[in-house]
Parts: sequence; C-alpha cells; structure tokens
Amino acid sequence: MVTYDEIFEAFCRYAASRSQSDWCDLWILCQLRMEALVKTKAKKLAVPLSHEDIEDLITDSTMRVMRKLQTAADVDPGYISKTFGLKITLLFKLSTNITSISGAKRNL
Repeated sequence: MVTYDEIFEAFCRYAASRSQSDWCDLWILCQLRMEALVKTKAKKLAVPLSHEDIEDLITDSTMRVMRKLQTAADVDPGYISKTFGLKITLLFKLSTNITSISGAKRNL
C-alpha cells in the first residue's frame, strides 16, 4: 500500500518542478492510496456498493484530495493523512445517508 510519506515525497517533487510528469506520478499514488481506503471502508457498509460506485468514489475522492493539495500552503505527511481521512469520512457519511452514491458526490 502507498504510504503518506510516499505521497508527500511525490508532492515535493511536483511542488519543485510543477511538471506534468510529476503531477501524474502524484495522481497515481493518491489514487492507489484512495483505492485502498475506499475498498476497506466499503467492506464495512451494511449495504454493499456496486463496482461502478466504488470506482466513482475512488476517482471523485482522488480529485478532491488533489485539488486540496494543489491549493495548500503548508503540506507535510500529517496534512496529507488528514486530508485523505476527512475526504473519505465525509464521502462515506453522505453516501450512507443517501441511497445513491451519485447523489452523495454532488453534495460534497
């Protein structure tokens, strides 16, 4: 599993270079980490999510984390961890209160 330290290192590379290549590397690491988090959290739900819903959650959550990192002033591994935790917690709170995951994503 991808660690927050690995994501932080990728973020630092991107922040220093602002290159498309480093942005893509950061995206891939964030997506892999988010995939692990979403799938772990989805297993605990009383009502299982479809494969499509899980993939949508992974993509949407990754985009939200990337936007947050892009605008952050002071990033460290702790900030990254909190950002992932907050995004995934909020998304699953909304998704369990709304019958459609698509509806939950619109409300984030």
